[in-house]
Amino acid sequence: MFSTKFCLEQAVLDGKKTQTRREVKFKNDLILEDTIVPALERCWKQEMIERYAWFKVGEIVAIAQSYKTTDEKSIVGYRPACDPNMVVPIWAEDSAGYTNKMFVKPELMPYGIEITEVRMERLQEISDEDILQEGISPLCPFSAYNPETGAEGSYSFKELHQRADQVNISEYVFTSPREAYAALIDAINGNGTWERNPWMMAYTFKLVEL
Repeated sequence: MFSTKFCLEQAVLDGKKTQTRREVKFKNDLILEDTIVPALERCWKQEMIERYAWFKVGEIVAIAQSYKTTDEKSIVGYRPACDPNMVVPIWAEDSAGYTNKMFVKPELMPYGIEITEVRMERLQEISDEDILQEGISPLCPFSAYNPETGAEGSYSFKELHQRADQVNISEYVFTSPREAYAALIDAINGNGTWERNPWMMAYTFKLVEL
């Protein structure tokens, strides 16, 4: 699942987003709060990766997209007919997955991502280079002006607003990639996430056809 609201799904499909981060939800494990001997820190991180990473290096995961944006003519399942010896096909356009990607089948998705690296780090440890791989767009060499906020800057992300059949896109611009990413992560995960600086599982991936 990549955010449609913040145009990250499209950024993945366009090859502009090649990293994603998910907060680690620790259970009863000892959480590393302060820097310790590097060798011990590496061992702890590797153990946590093995325990909490959703995906492993080399794993291919389907990108969830609504059937409406992929192939609305597909048969996505079958239901019993009046005759117990027969079934009736369920077409994509008649299913919940037609507009809601939470109800689609992975095997019917046209694209996926192949995990190429898994790391664990604090959210604020992300580098500017990695931020650009997270879907923040550089606007260089010229800065942009956001009429909604009055801000000027060279880095941005977008938000999609859909009401009925009308679609509008707002673009928020910032002076640095970290400022832009902090605003984006707060918008997706809730206000205060950047400041809280949680441990994150960082996945690097490449786009593949399924």
